[in-house]
Amino acid sequence: MQKRYLALFLMLTMLCSGCFNVREPEKPDAVSEWIPPTQPDILLDNFTRSVRSLNIAVYSRCFTPGFRFKADPAVAGANIALFENWTVAEERDYFNSLKNQTPANNLNLLELTKTRENFFRADSLEQFFSYKLRTSHQDTTLQPHDFTGAMRLVLTRKNNEWLIARWEDNRDNQACWSDLKKHFIAR
Repeated sequence: MQKRYLALFLMLTMLCSGCFNVREPEKPDAVSEWIPPTQPDILLDNFTRSVRSLNIAVYSRCFTPGFRFKADPAVAGANIALFENWTVAEERDYFNSLKNQTPANNLNLLELTKTRENFFRADSLEQFFSYKLRTSHQDTTLQPHDFTGAMRLVLTRKNNEWLIARWEDNRDNQACWSDLKKHFIAR
């Protein structure tokens, strides 16, 4: 009787030995990089990481459905129809085009420096940043890879998550983010 139990135990042990093998971890999918933005700083971390890694899923989630972008006045003045009604759809299109013109595994560099913050209400605030963006795109028709400027973001909180409702861009003596968006939305 004991021999049967021992044989059964050995057979089960051999069958189950494959159950405990270590395997390679799966690559995280694009959405798994999203951290619920319960604080404005978490939203900005999501935004910055998505720009660096060109993660369209996370980038798109940073904006409210009613999002509006206001381009730098010089760029907007020369492209009135393009920037007149810039929404999340245009934001996604430009970002996707930029991603398609960037070699795989290349990263952008984005540095945001907060210069000011104003709370309107408990569920909305504006933040001002200076930014430096270096892109890795391979589009030879756009020479600059470095973009600098100032941005004003209006953030709103809904269902305890902060999102970007409005983004205003301003040039800082050289190419700015509006120039990048203008170029890649047309692609």
